This record gives sequence, structure tokens and C-alpha cells, in this order.
Amino acid sequence: MRRPSVALLVALLAVVGCRNTIVEDVRVDAGPDVGEGEGEGEGEGEGEPCDANPPAVSVRVADGDGFVYCEAGTVALTVNGTRSVADVVPVEDDGCRHQGGFGVPGSYTVDVTVAGFAPEQSVVDVPADACNDPITTTLQVLVAP
Repeated sequence: MRRPSVALLVALLAVVGCRNTIVEDVRVDAGPDVGEGEGEGEGEGEGEPCDANPPAVSVRVADGDGFVYCEAGTVALTVNGTRSVADVVPVEDDGCRHQGGFGVPGSYTVDVTVAGFAPEQSVVDVPADACNDPITTTLQVLVAP
């Protein structure tokens, strides 16, 4: 019987031992440079993630003396035919803000009603960011008798 040569044995071990060798360098993004393959797309980038739900409108209601009105129901918002009452959100050292339209950009009609003062109405266009969330628009409404 013939004994295998050492060189043949080494070659056989090299082939069997190298079957899991990585042939290509691994990159951070190993997908194709172009196209729409799995894992491709714009993603969220370095900014805020697209799961935020910011208010479209934030309203500060005050009178000529600087008193800020924080009563619920003071501010109503209408967008796309839907009317809602803004939420009252406390603000440190400045009373509150009336906020609404969470997550919905668009053209808003803002109605402000404070007992003893003339009603005020404003129309504001609230743009969307890259995630289609509203870019919060802040209004300062001065109520007068």
C-alpha cells in the first residue's frame, strides 16, 4: 500500500481548513452602492427619529398687563375641517402654552376666547419636516377688551 505524501496531505488540509475563509472585506454598509435591495433606503439619519409627535401649534395667550391665561378651552384649533381644543401645557416661569395638532402639519385656524376679552382668530400654515411631522409654530396672542 502506498502512503500519501506529506505535500498532498498539507494541500488537502489547506483546502478543507479554508472553506470558511472570508474572501471579501466587510464594510460598515455591506449592501450594494445603488439600488433598492434589502437594508437600502434613506433611514433616519443623525437627527431625531421619526417617531416624534410634536405639536403643530403652541400658543401663548396674554393680556396687555402680561397676565398669561391658562384656562382649558381658551384655544381651539381647526385643521382639515376638524376642530379640537388645545391642551394646556405648563411652562416654568411663564404660565403655560396651549398646544395642539400633535403630529399633523397643515393650515390651522386658531381661535382664542377669554372671558371679558374680544375673541381673536389667526390662520397659520404649519410646515412638515423630513419625517412629515409638523414643525411647531409658536403664536403670541394678545387679548384686548
